[in-house]
Amino acid sequence: AAFTPLHVSQGAPSHFSPGCFRASRSRHQPLCAEKAQWNAGEDEDQAPALKEDWRDFRARLVSQEVPPYTRAGKSNAKVEEAVEDGVEAGTVDHQRRSDRPLMGSSWAHESPVEPGCILIARPDYFGSSQHYFNQAVICLVEHNEQGTAGFVLNRPTPYKIGSVTDKLPGFEESPLYLGGDVGEGVQVLHGVRTMSGAKEIVDGLMMGVDPWQAKELVDSGECNTHDFRFFYKYAGWAPGQLHDEIERGVWYSAACSRDLILQQCLQLPKPLWREVLELMGGRYSLISKATYGEL
Repeated sequence: AAFTPLHVSQGAPSHFSPGCFRASRSRHQPLCAEKAQWNAGEDEDQAPALKEDWRDFRARLVSQEVPPYTRAGKSNAKVEEAVEDGVEAGTVDHQRRSDRPLMGSSWAHESPVEPGCILIARPDYFGSSQHYFNQAVICLVEHNEQGTAGFVLNRPTPYKIGSVTDKLPGFEESPLYLGGDVGEGVQVLHGVRTMSGAKEIVDGLMMGVDPWQAKELVDSGECNTHDFRFFYKYAGWAPGQLHDEIERGVWYSAACSRDLILQQCLQLPKPLWREVLELMGGRYSLISKATYGEL
């Protein structure tokens, strides 16, 4: 079937904040601008450690901890059994700190479900249905009492932005990703804090774009077209639904560095799903190796 042309401003779920999915300039003041104004007069009084992204700080703390071993979910999946057997037999030492890679520019660790976190699909789910979630890595942009929404990061389509909308000048050759199975419209993630009409998900991760401002930034060399990621549709959960799926072990939840979210998932040296699990270390790294037949 032909890919239906879409309007960039379509498809905003009713519970999302106004302007967060719009590609045109919003009349609402973006959250990032408000935060910048509030911080403007406080920087002199802040300790240097508090000026950085708290998620980076938390990641460094986690990287120094000994990760405890816990069974994920209640399934008797072959991959989980392989990891479990290795630990119980003593062939896998889950207490070693060396199981977790040293902190570098890219990092990932287990965390609660929260905006800006990622969900990693468990390898034994989505084999017979919803194939687009098989080995999916999803960035959550909203999580509250009204539900949860996010974008699948590692599902590129064969289409370019120019083939589905004419409202993003200068980005005609940018790749388009399948963000999920809900809604319509093209949504945008990027790291440009000064972008008008954008909503800050976590420090340095923005959603929403002013097309003309984005074009000006690219034309001036301040940004590159690859700094913006475009998604068609999104993944959504009703209130309580994601919690139930987490309890069943369908997803692993993790915090990660922004570069893992904003990198283009095209011709990567290692699949994003595998890279994230290996960065998480411990049993997650073992699950990745078992899935690829390395255990």
